[in-house]
Amino acid sequence: MILYAISVGLSVTMGLMGFVNLAHGVFAMAGGYLMITLMGRFGMPWLAALLAGDDFLAYLESHPASFRVVLETLARTIRRLSDRVEDLIFLDVPSRVAKYLLDLVRSSGGDGNELTLTQDELAAFIGASRVSVNRVLGDLERREIISIRRRRIAIKDADRLAKEVRF
Repeated sequence: MILYAISVGLSVTMGLMGFVNLAHGVFAMAGGYLMITLMGRFGMPWLAALLAGDDFLAYLESHPASFRVVLETLARTIRRLSDRVEDLIFLDVPSRVAKYLLDLVRSSGGDGNELTLTQDELAAFIGASRVSVNRVLGDLERREIISIRRRRIAIKDADRLAKEVRF
């Protein structure tokens, strides 16, 4: 609840200043993700999500395992979001496309290198337009690094795709 209040406050403040800031949404999403994780993995009651800050801290103190999970989940989320912001700042669109495709293949845990992903979804995640992503994917396909079929992207040469990530 606190993270949501912070995100709304940042939204209003930045809006009044005329400054475009997209980071405030991360606070709202991080809070929701944390609670869903706690409820799913450790059976934390949904009522705990509605607790005020002091009550929530008291709950965590009385359930040490939950406290550790909260810290681990927050640390993992902050690390992932920091990496994503770093990518948005320092990588160009082709590098972000290549890096995200490789990350998806690695995290899928499957045997194949085929991903079910639309260009709109890819564009939204890497912070680029669909047109830009389409152009990059077309170039990668022409060079036979990937192949594209309806809503499917197959990585043909992961090593060459990794070389497309220019830091």
